[in-house]
Amino acid sequence: MQLKGRGAFITGGASGIGLAIASNLARRGARVAIVDIDASAAEKAAAELRNSGADTIALQADVTDAASLERAVQEAIAAFGRLHLICCNAGAFTSSSVAESSAADWEWLISINLMGVVNTIHATLPHLLEHGDGGHIVNTASVAGHMSMPGIAIYSATKFAVVALSEALRGELKEQDVGVSVLCPGVVKTNLLETSGQHRPERFGGPTQLETMLDDTVPGGTDPDDVGRQVCDAIEAGRFYIFTHPELRPIIESRLREIIDAQN
Repeated sequence: MQLKGRGAFITGGASGIGLAIASNLARRGARVAIVDIDASAAEKAAAELRNSGADTIALQADVTDAASLERAVQEAIAAFGRLHLICCNAGAFTSSSVAESSAADWEWLISINLMGVVNTIHATLPHLLEHGDGGHIVNTASVAGHMSMPGIAIYSATKFAVVALSEALRGELKEQDVGVSVLCPGVVKTNLLETSGQHRPERFGGPTQLETMLDDTVPGGTDPDDVGRQVCDAIEAGRFYIFTHPELRPIIESRLREIIDAQN
């Protein structure tokens, strides 16, 4: 898919991977709607892109709130005419053992990491199918959607679900001229840990200071701009899986080998 002139809708777009995707799409000529729960952060990010010549707008939306997303989608369509690129990127992270986790922890991450993707697809897919120009959907999962480890069961469960959702969606849209990709990054240098705690809704326990197993590894993570570039390359090439950390391949291969060896 050619990106120039295409309308893009990016949730969680005000920082981290979302902003990197927005920046790279804008460099390739796309018209970008930065959608975020933090309205001021979205406007700041959009203003910076506009200063570089990009056609960019900022929209406030909570991906756990379907009505909020519907409103943002209509505002984006009003601004750009048509949307073609949908990046379901908003997400959150937490870590704890299964025994120590609470029902609110599970409900929180499922509501944003999984249902946030579902809500975004429900709000945008009818438009993609109706206008007939084709399109592409990118769902942000994680390498944790292909492997798990102690302490991140909740996060991994939601990301495994996003991978499964994306695989099914690819098959459903195969004949509809709408491509699908699933982004599966390793550790990326973003502020996900800070924003996760800051934006935790009151119904799930309210804002909190997260202490996670990734605190010491995120500062040395991959530059998000490199991830944004890889996402744009994958859209243009029509590639489904987007893995950003090839050094993790042996871990994934080990898991798959165990599964295959068990088929006896």
